[in-house]
Amino acid sequence: MTKGKKLLLVEDDVSLRDMYVTRFSVEDFELEVATDGEAGLQKATEWQPDVMLLDLRIPKLSGFEVLRKLKQQKETKDIPVIVLTALSGDADRKQAMDLGAAGFLTKSETVPKEVLAQVLKVLK
Repeated sequence: MTKGKKLLLVEDDVSLRDMYVTRFSVEDFELEVATDGEAGLQKATEWQPDVMLLDLRIPKLSGFEVLRKLKQQKETKDIPVIVLTALSGDADRKQAMDLGAAGFLTKSETVPKEVLAQVLKVLK
């Protein structure tokens, strides 16, 4: 099911990034990583992932800005983006969903298995 599916992870926290890279590699995802918003936007445009995990609090461009720009570009507007963030407020969730996020997960309330389940759900 996931073999060869392309996942772009935009996350600046090294330990979290490494954990998710390991988790998704085991599931046979093809993985690319970006550590800031500008690189995330560029990789999404060039690499065309099947799904994207996006942190909101990242350097250069915020996740909100990345999401806004992705949904405005015809090359990237159809890429499902799951927000994976430390922010847990309803306003942040609403803003992300209004900008076109396919899902919103709070890091402190989510284990990797649940993140994987959300990714698989979005890919169906």
